[in-house]
Amino acid sequence: MNDTGKRLICFIYIPVIAVFFIYYLFPSDMAKKYIECRIDGINSDFNITIGHVKPVFPPGLRFYDATVEYINDSLFNVKELSIMPGLLSLLGQNKTYSFKGKAYAGVLEGRVDILEDKSIVFETDLAEINLEDITFIRKRDGPKISGILDGSIEFNGNASGGALNVKFNASDCEVRLSIPVFTLKSIHINGFDADIKIDGRKLVVKHCAIKGKEIDGSFSGFVIIKEPFGKSVLKLAGTIKPHNSFLANQGLGFASNLFFSKRHGAQKGFPVRLRGTIDKPGFSL
Repeated sequence: MNDTGKRLICFIYIPVIAVFFIYYLFPSDMAKKYIECRIDGINSDFNITIGHVKPVFPPGLRFYDATVEYINDSLFNVKELSIMPGLLSLLGQNKTYSFKGKAYAGVLEGRVDILEDKSIVFETDLAEINLEDITFIRKRDGPKISGILDGSIEFNGNASGGALNVKFNASDCEVRLSIPVFTLKSIHINGFDADIKIDGRKLVVKHCAIKGKEIDGSFSGFVIIKEPFGKSVLKLAGTIKPHNSFLANQGLGFASNLFFSKRHGAQKGFPVRLRGTIDKPGFSL
């Protein structure tokens, strides 16, 4: 074999062997422990545990069974998540990473920017997420929710704290109530959208609107976050507008319509408050 053939074999053989050993001898345990510690160091309220890590091509890492916790309470589980660095950003002070993953029969995709001052900007979009399977919702003792969720999450902060903004909308939902409203044990919702901000231990509901088969409604207010999260205190207020068919089924009919229309306005509905805790919410007119 001539020298050119030998060089060609070496040119192919050496990278293949290198990739083989990098992939099969990749220190998964060391990598996941390092990443878990880095996340905890950025913001101690958030924690992440990872089942397994593997390298992928284009250059990056793939995480399996990653769980995100907030104040020691499980929020979200990602079945599979691939993270790829922006190669040009590795040469500068600000690092950029893109990611894409699968969770709860849906997908998530976004990016993370780690800035020179060690602060983080995180953005992700969610699509076709099955609400009923989300760890946080499934484990709660309070109302149970099913449906399909789309939305976006943004975080901007550093080791001393930061602000988390969440916008989402859901469709074809059912809320199974822990405490009946009138005679309703569950509410069927055609559309649901919300705009939420978490800053420190306060969750601010800027806007929350419901369009359902039985009632429409809107809420705003805040939640004082406690540990465990189910003990967090609700302070929400808004309005509910029952549909005529719902009032008729309650035996209220025309008289109730006339009362609500005169007292509060037919278009506005009537005021309600949500108090108590996440696990044991209270409802009052």
